[in-house]
Amino acid sequence: MDEIIVKKGNSATIPITFYDDAGSALNITGAIVLFQVKLNKDDTTTLISKTVTTHTNPAAGETEIDLSGTDTDIDVGSYWYDIRLTITGTIDQNTDLGVFTIEQAVSI
Repeated sequence: MDEIIVKKGNSATIPITFYDDAGSALNITGAIVLFQVKLNKDDTTTLISKTVTTHTNPAAGETEIDLSGTDTDIDVGSYWYDIRLTITGTIDQNTDLGVFTIEQAVSI
């Protein structure tokens, strides 16, 4: 997974495209996408959690995670994130882990 870098307290939109095992876009119509950020991989406490059910282009596997300034107003540092894709009756799996970094903004 690619590293996601966001300035502390800034809003951000994270585009995501899902692919099947053959590398073709996965139709995510009706899918639930769960995005979570945690301090440690095995933490039960979630710092950021977003559930997406409306997608930008579901037939092409495209969706977006919208983060508010409140979501990213956490301590500067590196965290872990993953994304869970659920399509009822067919898919229920997590992506690989990725690094989610909050950087300090110069202008506060």
